[in-house]
Amino acid sequence: MHIKTGLFVGLCSLLLAGLTACIGGTEEESLIVSKDAQLVTFSLSHDSIPELAKAKFTIDQVDSRVYNHDSLPFLTDLTKFPRVKVTYTSGAGVSNLFINDSTSINSGDSIDISIMKAFIVKALDKIAKKTYNFSVNVHQIDPDSVQYSQVVSESSFAPMENKTFLIDGKFYLFENNMMLHCTTDMKQWQHFAMEKVRINPDFFQNLQASEEGFYSAVGGELYAANVNETTGISAWETIAAEYPVKAVLGYLYPTEYDGKIFNEGGLSLIVEKDGVNIFAFIKASDIVTGITAKPLNFKYGQAVPANFPLSGFSVLHNKSVLLNKITIIGSSSWTTEDGLYWVELSGNPQGALPSITSGTAFLYNNEIWFFGGKTGEEYNKEVYYSLDGGLVWKNKEPKAQAPEEFPFREDASIVTDKEGKYFYIIGGKDQAGIWKGVLNSRLFGD
Repeated sequence: MHIKTGLFVGLCSLLLAGLTACIGGTEEESLIVSKDAQLVTFSLSHDSIPELAKAKFTIDQVDSRVYNHDSLPFLTDLTKFPRVKVTYTSGAGVSNLFINDSTSINSGDSIDISIMKAFIVKALDKIAKKTYNFSVNVHQIDPDSVQYSQVVSESSFAPMENKTFLIDGKFYLFENNMMLHCTTDMKQWQHFAMEKVRINPDFFQNLQASEEGFYSAVGGELYAANVNETTGISAWETIAAEYPVKAVLGYLYPTEYDGKIFNEGGLSLIVEKDGVNIFAFIKASDIVTGITAKPLNFKYGQAVPANFPLSGFSVLHNKSVLLNKITIIGSSSWTTEDGLYWVELSGNPQGALPSITSGTAFLYNNEIWFFGGKTGEEYNKEVYYSLDGGLVWKNKEPKAQAPEEFPFREDASIVTDKEGKYFYIIGGKDQAGIWKGVLNSRLFGD
């Protein structure tokens, strides 16, 4: 009996020992130590440098670099406050960032980044480690400065008074003698002669464009021409109108939202009805299909106010998600949302655009800019801008002005490229040639 009991106890002891061996050995044998030496997040901050906390640092695991892709603002001086707070996480999940092999940095510590060019991340196994090169980028050029340069044309093409439009990446330049010149790069040009009947100051003044073609008026007649790859544009054809067309004010783009069209696009005009100039509008669908002898479906609006400019104005086509407008900047400034009813832009006199003749307004950097022209007998060298569609104007700092070697001018044509990065100042009254301008901040994404 005692022998059986002893045997049973012995067997149980052996079984228990076997189970212990299967479950695991010693604590040292069962512990898995992380070999992850990668940095996961990294940020810097300082109370006196608010831009630093906004900086997003890129961790390039392939090239082992930590840097801010979007540079800190121009003139940010990190040498004044070299010790900044560093916050980070690593794959190991513990404080294991080192300036060198022995000096560690805890997340939340202040460090002197003026002398730190690299740092080391060590894994928990105390063997694996990774060294990252480190840099804080600061813009070295002023984002609000404008660079100007003369465009060298291989064909020595030097336009003077002109109207230039950008359609689908191609520039169409009409000189006042109605020669047409086309280019995609402002260097290589194609040249086309226009019909002699179109060589008319009124036709040139009324010339406007849409994404589909060109429009103008002369002698009370309204004309349209489409883009043509072989001849530049198609032949001009008459759009029959019920009343004489006195002016083409611009093309109003359709307003679309969520796949629905709220205001159909078309041309805003001035016509003479019963001896009175009134605003009129013709839909884009009628412009495309209506080159016939039958008068089309024009809509008529208010009478043209006495101070509404009939010549010497710039036309801006404001295209936005919810609302498209035409804005005219001239001796007075006006805007319309439907092509029929125009509102004068008159706000605080202190924010009004100065009295400048023959200047040019254009859309750039989500603002309206005004350039050139004359104040009295002197050329205007200031650059003005408006953030609210032309209601309030301010002048840019001198760093946005053209350089002394720039030949200031009147009645220049100014257009931006397809990306809205560069603007081109083309010709003008008694001035030839093409200049290019770019706001430095437009280059920062390159």
